[in-house]
Amino acid sequence: MKSSGVLGNRLIKKTYIENPQFTARSEILAKLFSPKEIRQLQCAWNTDKKPLVFTIGYEGETIDSFLYKLISNNIMAVVDVRSNPQSMKYGFSKKSFSDYIEKAGMKYFHIPELGIPSAMRKGLGKTISHKKLFNKYELDLLPNQNEAKTELRNLIAYYPRIALVCFEANHYFCHRYTLVENLRKERAFSKPVIHL
Repeated sequence: MKSSGVLGNRLIKKTYIENPQFTARSEILAKLFSPKEIRQLQCAWNTDKKPLVFTIGYEGETIDSFLYKLISNNIMAVVDVRSNPQSMKYGFSKKSFSDYIEKAGMKYFHIPELGIPSAMRKGLGKTISHKKLFNKYELDLLPNQNEAKTELRNLIAYYPRIALVCFEANHYFCHRYTLVENLRKERAFSKPVIHL
């Protein structure tokens, strides 16, 4: 992130002071703060490296608040498990979303095969319940996605703190919960899971 002028620097400093977790991955920190100020900001950084799998939905979030949650939990990689990563919400369509994730110092991966195709979601909440949809997802779709599941397992093994991302805020109403529960049934899967 490059600063532009005195006003830009003041705005960035204000943002960093109010949200010190953002400074953890800043490339311009030393240009804006003294070493003493940096040490104070570092007290707010989450440097936890305990291996965890997170799941998170962006419903009700802005791109800034969403990134703040990821950075605050020291997420190292994001796996987008949406079948079709397009969004009406600013910043959450694949191109811009992946750019924001990468600029925030995380890796972005998209595994669309682990999403639920829109045809399967037709009638959700009217003629089809979430439970019925997620049962169909687990029994009919996931068994045919061995390559995609292997890719996800490899990413989980490589990145100590990784987040599976989809839209729904409540993980019980999102397929990412079914996906991670499916993985947890495997003997080799040992990381704790936190739903943000």
